[in-house]
Amino acid sequence: MSDLKMKRNEISINHFKKNNVDFFFSRKMEWKESDIVLHEADIDRYSKIHNSDRKNEFLGVRNLRNQYNSRLEIKYLSNGKPVIENSSEHISISHSKNYVAFAVAPYKIGIDIEEIHERILKVNGRFLNQRELELFNLNSLADLTVAWCAKETLFKLNDNSGLDFKTDLIIKNWDKNSTIFAEMKQNSQWVNVNLHFEIKDNLVLCFNFE
Repeated sequence: MSDLKMKRNEISINHFKKNNVDFFFSRKMEWKESDIVLHEADIDRYSKIHNSDRKNEFLGVRNLRNQYNSRLEIKYLSNGKPVIENSSEHISISHSKNYVAFAVAPYKIGIDIEEIHERILKVNGRFLNQRELELFNLNSLADLTVAWCAKETLFKLNDNSGLDFKTDLIIKNWDKNSTIFAEMKQNSQWVNVNLHFEIKDNLVLCFNFE
C-alpha cells in the first residue's frame, strides 16, 4: 500500500491499486461543506442528511471520490447502491466507526472496511454458519473481522434484498493470507466470488476481483 502525498487538515488519504481496483480510504473528520468539491446532486443529497456523523461520512466519501476523479457524479439506485451514471466504471462505498472508504473498478465491485475490535466476538454466531465457524480461529479478532468483512463485501456486491448472511453469502475457504473463496445466492442461482483482503494496522480491507 502507498499513502498519497497529500494531507488536508492533517488527514492523509491512503490509496492502493490491485486487480484493477482503485481503493481509497481515510480516517473520518469533521468536514465542512466548503472543504469538498461537490456536484449539484451531492449538495441536494447532503442537505437531506441530518445526522452529523452521516454528514461527515458523506463528505469524506466525496473527498475520496475527488482524489480519483472529481468529475464522477455519484447517484443511488432504488436499493441504495451507489453508481456512476453513464460510465463503464463501478464504485462501492464503506464506512466504519472511524474510517471511510471508496473504490472504483471496471467491473461490478463490492468493498468493506472494518476496524479490528473485540466486539466481533459477540456476534460471530450471527453471520457465520457451522462450517464457516470451523474455518476461522474463533479466538482471533483479526480472523473474525476478515470473515465479517468478506460477508459485508458479498452483501454489497449482491443485488438481492433480504439476504441471510449465514445461508446466502458463503465463505468456502481462505488462504489466511490474502484470498477468500466464496459464493453467493443471487436470483436463485449460486455465483462464485473471489475476494481479496488486506490487514493494515487495525484495519481489514476487502473487495472482490474478477
